[in-house]
Amino acid sequence: MQSDHLKFSFTKWYSATSEATIDLKETLYNTFLFRAKTRPDRIALFISESGERYTYGEIIKLIDAAAGGFSQLGVSIGSKVGILLNGTVEETVSLLALNKIGAISKFIDYMKSPTAIKHSIEETDLSFLVIDVSFLSLVPLINASNIPIIIVNARGETPIDGIYFEQLYEHGTSVVTNAVPYSDGRPSVMINSSGTTGEPKPIVHTDYSINAAAQKMLVTDYPLGPGNALVKMIPSQIGLGLITSLYTGLLSGAVVVSVGVKEPPVLINEVAQLTQDFSKLKPLLGLQKDSSLNIFSTPLFLTGIISSELVTDLSCIGSLLAAGSKMTRGELERLENIAKAKGCMVPICNGYGQNEMAGAVTLNHNAHNINGSAGFPTMGSRIIIVDPETLVERGINEIGLILEQCNSHFKEYENMPKRSDDAWLTLSDGSRWYNSCDLGYINEDGFLFITGRTTRVVVRTDFKLSLDDIEAKIKTLPLVYDCATIVPKIGGSIEEIVAFIQSDYTDIDSFAKALRASNILSEFEMPTKFIMTGNIPYTQNGKIDYRALERQVAQEQ
Repeated sequence: MQSDHLKFSFTKWYSATSEATIDLKETLYNTFLFRAKTRPDRIALFISESGERYTYGEIIKLIDAAAGGFSQLGVSIGSKVGILLNGTVEETVSLLALNKIGAISKFIDYMKSPTAIKHSIEETDLSFLVIDVSFLSLVPLINASNIPIIIVNARGETPIDGIYFEQLYEHGTSVVTNAVPYSDGRPSVMINSSGTTGEPKPIVHTDYSINAAAQKMLVTDYPLGPGNALVKMIPSQIGLGLITSLYTGLLSGAVVVSVGVKEPPVLINEVAQLTQDFSKLKPLLGLQKDSSLNIFSTPLFLTGIISSELVTDLSCIGSLLAAGSKMTRGELERLENIAKAKGCMVPICNGYGQNEMAGAVTLNHNAHNINGSAGFPTMGSRIIIVDPETLVERGINEIGLILEQCNSHFKEYENMPKRSDDAWLTLSDGSRWYNSCDLGYINEDGFLFITGRTTRVVVRTDFKLSLDDIEAKIKTLPLVYDCATIVPKIGGSIEEIVAFIQSDYTDIDSFAKALRASNILSEFEMPTKFIMTGNIPYTQNGKIDYRALERQVAQEQ
């Protein structure tokens, strides 16, 4: 299906290091074990909040003990265990212990409302809930089915109706569990879609898809190997946190620095301080003076960290990956200038992908980067651009619907066969492609540029307008910091556009006057209503929370 003029080869840009060699047809547990045995005394994981350090050898022992404990509780092949943890060692241990015995880890989004968490728990037949003690107050609200709970960090201080994770270790220490062999298509992990434009969907991944996603990161020129560090600051119910940061980091040999997820301002300050203090941390983590720090996060958090007054020295940075939402060329250049002034020697690399693909489908690399682009296809991935209506492939620099083929693609949405099928499109030649619902184009060098979403298009007098394009144009206006546009779901016409503006303008009239004078929007693109705000809401994975804005407008009508 792909035309000759749109075929590109990026093999020469992939690294061929031994750390990048993964047997994709192997379980997560065995893949980790193979790496861990070569470096048993090296530090694998550092818990930022508690200061706890764990070597690969120590983690293996914890995993094996937990696997024995889970087995004694009756957890076995196909069992599903819900996980509500926040940056603890038990995230790693639970993931790999359950994988060892063939069970499935479902990472639940604890950042949602109690009602949403309850729904996420009840939509799956869970055998147990592994829950941090800090979330225990939610149990009466989210666990109506009285699923048995295993409590992390309780340390036996409070009598609680549940099992302590420490007891799980104790009971499992004397139990020998054989690692379940790899099986094609067997589910191993469930993560979540973002849910910004619809209800979150439980995404099922296999050992193969997760290993393939890790390999994509390990063949980049990001310095993820032994002797360096990687910050995990995104929660594990999101692929960027669990697969791209935690699992990939552990396989790479880098020290994974786990930062418990908090409200954005607190989290930004914590990672900013950690970055500034990295030189002092190196001896504690067994790192050398020239060791680098890698940060994979969303544009929202990277902007806050780089711009933070707490950070004056970014010379330790080995790579900066901005994923989860797009950044314009202008935004990247402004942020890179701040980073360079603080000593950062690498670019900010945009990436693009979905939780359905277990992470990146395209990536910029340190040495191969075009600002404003989403990068070039990762190993095992293929991108084409088609007409959204006819599905005929478009040419270079022609905007259309982005379709993907990827060896790290998900198995299904749990218990949603129709939605699972609807996620794919079959072209006239019989080839099957994942429908990203995103719009973009490929340039003459094979780099992908994202321009908007098909689900964020409004029709006005037969003109199709991208809400994302309108936002991007408004943000070029001086004194404007952020912008979000929506079409009201309740009480509004299909042509109404509401724009939320965060800026230094003192009132709506002065802003609207400046916007019209700038001529950056056509009359067709001009929003019908402006709302000045001091803070545009974002989800935990760094995307504008459009549903929150829709609810706000609905409440005001």
